[in-house]
Amino acid sequence: MQYNTPQQERRPTRTDPATPNAPRPRKDYAPKKRKSQLQKVLPLLLLFSALLIAIYLVSPKEAGRRVGGSRFDGLVISEVMAANNSAVPDENGEFNDWLELYNGTGADLDMEGVMLTNRTDRITFPFPSYTLKAGERVIVFASDSYQLDPSKPFHGKFKISSAGDHLYLYDPEMYLIDELATPTLTADTSYALTGIDEDGVRHYETTTYYSPGYENTEEGFVEYRSANSVESGALVINEVCPDPKVGIPDEDGEIVDWVELKNNTDSPISLTGYYLSDKENKPTKWRFPDGATIPANGYYLVYCSGKDKLQENGVPHTNFSISAERESIVLSDSYGRLVDRVSIENVPEDYSYGRSDTGEWKLFELSTPGQPNNAQGQARSDELIRAYNPTGVIISEVMASNDTIGLGPAAITTDYVELYNTSDQTVDLSDYGLSDDLGRPRKWQFPQGTAIAPGEYKIIYLDGQAELSTITDLHANFSIARAGGETISFCDPTGRVLDRIPLSLIPTDHSYGRTLGQSGFYYYDVPTPGAENGSGYYGYTENPSLSLPGGEYKGEIEVTINVPEGTVVYYTTDASIPTEENGIRYEGDTLTFNKVTVLRARAFDPSGMLQPSETATATYLLNLYHAFPIVSLVTDPDELWNEEDGMLTVGTSPSGELDKSTIPYEFPDGTYPNYRRVGKDARPGHVEYYSKDGETILDQDCEFGLQGQYSLDLPQKTFKVRAKAKYGAKYFDAALFDELPFTQYKSFVLRMGGNDGAWTRLIDGLQSRLIDRFNEVTDNPTDVLHQAWNPVVVYLNGVYWGHYNMRERVDRFFVAQHEGLSLEEADNMDLLESEGAVNYGSNKEYREMIKKVEASSPGTNEEDLQYILDNIDVDNYFDYMAFEMFFGNSDPGNIRFYKLDGEGQKWKWIFYDADYGLFNSGFNSPASYLKESGAGDQKINNTLIRKLLENEEMLHKFLTRLGEIYQVFTTEFMTAELETMVDMLEPEMPLHFARWAEETDKNITFDNPSTPEGALRYWNTRLDRLRNVLKKRPTYFYEMVQEKWELTDDQMLIYFGPKPELPSDATVTEGVKWG
Repeated sequence: MQYNTPQQERRPTRTDPATPNAPRPRKDYAPKKRKSQLQKVLPLLLLFSALLIAIYLVSPKEAGRRVGGSRFDGLVISEVMAANNSAVPDENGEFNDWLELYNGTGADLDMEGVMLTNRTDRITFPFPSYTLKAGERVIVFASDSYQLDPSKPFHGKFKISSAGDHLYLYDPEMYLIDELATPTLTADTSYALTGIDEDGVRHYETTTYYSPGYENTEEGFVEYRSANSVESGALVINEVCPDPKVGIPDEDGEIVDWVELKNNTDSPISLTGYYLSDKENKPTKWRFPDGATIPANGYYLVYCSGKDKLQENGVPHTNFSISAERESIVLSDSYGRLVDRVSIENVPEDYSYGRSDTGEWKLFELSTPGQPNNAQGQARSDELIRAYNPTGVIISEVMASNDTIGLGPAAITTDYVELYNTSDQTVDLSDYGLSDDLGRPRKWQFPQGTAIAPGEYKIIYLDGQAELSTITDLHANFSIARAGGETISFCDPTGRVLDRIPLSLIPTDHSYGRTLGQSGFYYYDVPTPGAENGSGYYGYTENPSLSLPGGEYKGEIEVTINVPEGTVVYYTTDASIPTEENGIRYEGDTLTFNKVTVLRARAFDPSGMLQPSETATATYLLNLYHAFPIVSLVTDPDELWNEEDGMLTVGTSPSGELDKSTIPYEFPDGTYPNYRRVGKDARPGHVEYYSKDGETILDQDCEFGLQGQYSLDLPQKTFKVRAKAKYGAKYFDAALFDELPFTQYKSFVLRMGGNDGAWTRLIDGLQSRLIDRFNEVTDNPTDVLHQAWNPVVVYLNGVYWGHYNMRERVDRFFVAQHEGLSLEEADNMDLLESEGAVNYGSNKEYREMIKKVEASSPGTNEEDLQYILDNIDVDNYFDYMAFEMFFGNSDPGNIRFYKLDGEGQKWKWIFYDADYGLFNSGFNSPASYLKESGAGDQKINNTLIRKLLENEEMLHKFLTRLGEIYQVFTTEFMTAELETMVDMLEPEMPLHFARWAEETDKNITFDNPSTPEGALRYWNTRLDRLRNVLKKRPTYFYEMVQEKWELTDDQMLIYFGPKPELPSDATVTEGVKWG
């Protein structure tokens, strides 16, 4: 046993504690040798003789200590309480002082003749014939009266002084066994033996954790309290509300803390003499009023306000209040015995902590004082709270995830709160408050002059744009989350909350509120902003769970489904969403799988009052050996294969067969196949992502659809995957790319290679990684944004879907992350593409800039040049153009560029979608990009680069930077990165082509073989072609630059260094010049 450092040191009970041969304690409290006898031994005390008792009471003698051992060595005074106000009741419910003896001798002791006293002139308590077993304790109450019957608690005719006292313990021969000097003790504290050090010195401490009959520790205190509780469960603490903001006010008009008791019997229970306390060591802190009674199977409410009074309506107030942070509430009977206790910790504002119908303690968003802790009780409590609302204005409807419901004349799709005036009077709402935070009930105030007429429904937009508010068009300064957790409150100008609705998860395009004429709260699948709510439903069935998470496993696995109480669960193994019609009813059996399987389970409420639960999904990837991480995408098969709108289907047209003579494919009537027409539409799904080591990186519901342009006609298609609050989490909280510092993403892309998907499957990623390597070796790295690359294997509904390249999705969230903004700040920008089409935000400013630049002369007019420099980040732009130009991207229309909001921000560019970069070594990008008619075959607007290079200073700046990049991108440098990537992909390619080779579309890639072996050989051929491009591109590009700008050899040497020779193993197929 370990003891704390003592507060007070008691002198040893042996002659010399330093004696080397002194025996060690045989038990925790065993004393050392006793001192020699000081006087003659007193006559033997005959305890059952009244005469001798009288002699001892009248004529006590002083006693000495015995030399040598004694059978009482180890019998000690172990605890004393000298001011027992309300801590330890005796058998009569009275609170007398007491002391405790502990038998640490190691043997049972016959206590007959052992005596206690705190006097020097008399013995105050003699033990009768009584056996104190080894290791046990005995209590003696100092009640100033005798109780010597061993079948009852002992009482002695003495009191213990709280100002300090001296207690003596004698054996039958009047030798001193032990003595203890107690310090001043405050109410309900004890002086307890806590340990003995190596020198045999006993240590005592004052403590509020008294433990009569138990070990002197905090655990002993808990054991004592538990052992002295009434465990019948007839009377219990049923609910505690430590920080209410809404409720039934007390007679002073205040909302105060409260505790509710419940009578679980069929008879009334008198509470007279019962106690309630917020201190376990002071169980009788507050006494129930005389005559207080709790009815059969009824409730009794106690306000814990600290006012200590009885209201006229009979509701009492305690002399203490409750802390929501951490508190223990103790209910004790008239004898101080524990009847019930509950500990609370971190209870949210306006929540209560109570027993559910099953007896389980839980948090309740809606408290139910004096009512059952269930939906019916909550509905009744809500009615009472509304009855105390003097305005009659209530919150009638809330929508937290609005994707489709148009509001107001502009049909905006935003969240909203709806108020309804149930009264027959117009209510002036000036300075009334609306909030999503009970701690700030007037977070947003209604404008002066706002009123709500009788029977009127008034909408407040929750769009965070309070500056737009008028008395007829109300916009709050906050928004709310689909996942819930907030409480919407409506308050008067003083901040008194008149109504509130705690919010749980509200599905997208559903609302939550009240139905007139009915009690309680309902969900509505048809929201009715500005009108009466229709019939709703109560909520959702609790979600089932699977005993085994998804992931990679070897061999055979067994899975069970955890069925929520009171529900029925159906499951599927074909990736479809389980229904009562298509699912298999789960009967508690063990499911066994030995191949890749998607298991989905869903719970249903047999009563039909609750909507089905969310779908639990897990992909069991059994007995796989892939070289990459694995991504599993799951959606209902109907979303993929429905002939009318399936994501991956061609569909039909009354005009005839699909025309594959041109790309994109079309039907004769000009309509597109399903995958192009509706394939990009997001579908609900589930995504799992597992590392090569089997670690779960991602596992959540999401939405996904197709992405791409011309590549959509290829058999294997690119997927865009997006986190959405509609399906759960708003973001993917995962580190998707090891080389990036981000741990949260809005979306990502599973790219099949785009136009390069039929060839090397890595060329776009190669160029991004070359920019990464450039940044690693240069002293002047670029800030041009580009996508990370991570090869993965994809399973779609449990079917192997081959190799994919996981890439960041280039959208405003991508920009925000790389610019150091949070994802929540991703709206603060304009993001454009191609020649200025809007991806997000507005292109007005950009188009005005281009128009002005087109009419400018920056080559001769410094102001015109400065205008460009003030509006674009020229270093970023030149880097972007240099990369595009060197790589020779012959599809320069794939442009994305952005400008963040804020003073001094400039336009910047993103390197993106370069499937035709490093495609032809002879593509003359300097000439193509700078044509007067526009860049490339598409004639993309090239105003900025052409105008900038009219200026000699800017031309020099550009050529200098282009030369820096050029001299890094040698054939050896680029080839080394290519081979690293090839080594990564090569192990997976046989499996990939085994999956896709037979689906090769000759109309797109006529030279692609349709056998797995042939497709693998063809892939290697395309890699050799790329290797050849890397050998020739540095030499050819050198010549192209020199020709375009008519640079001398000396100038080229300054900008680009020596011209590299074509490697001897390069295959020249372009013909004259570069082809």
